[in-house]
Amino acid sequence: MNIEDYIGLPFKGGGRTKEGLDCWGLTRLYYKQELDIELPSFVEDYHIDDNIRIQELIAQYREGWEKVEIPSMGDIVVFNILGETVHLGVMLDSIQFLHIRENSDSVVENINSTKWNRRVEEPIVTGK
Repeated sequence: MNIEDYIGLPFKGGGRTKEGLDCWGLTRLYYKQELDIELPSFVEDYHIDDNIRIQELIAQYREGWEKVEIPSMGDIVVFNILGETVHLGVMLDSIQFLHIRENSDSVVENINSTKWNRRVEEPIVTGK
């Protein structure tokens, strides 16, 4: 895996290619390229500003995921942003995660940082 291939990709609501991605699009891209797992697109199922629908889709899809105490590469972390479960990222190891948000390019950040540690929604989950 070359993490540099995933850093600096531009944000695009509903994006599913390297030309533009949202957080689910980036997760999908990573899973396909690194784990050879095809996740559903959901591109027709929501609009980037529809937080209620995004929460429903995250809840629906993560029903099959298993909670893990210590995250590892490929585990999905779900975040609560302003009281809503609407963001996710992919763990690269036990503390670094890859994600993308509106108005920024994709980045790697530390899950233990004050910016993110209090936003983690429940334990890390795995969709692998």
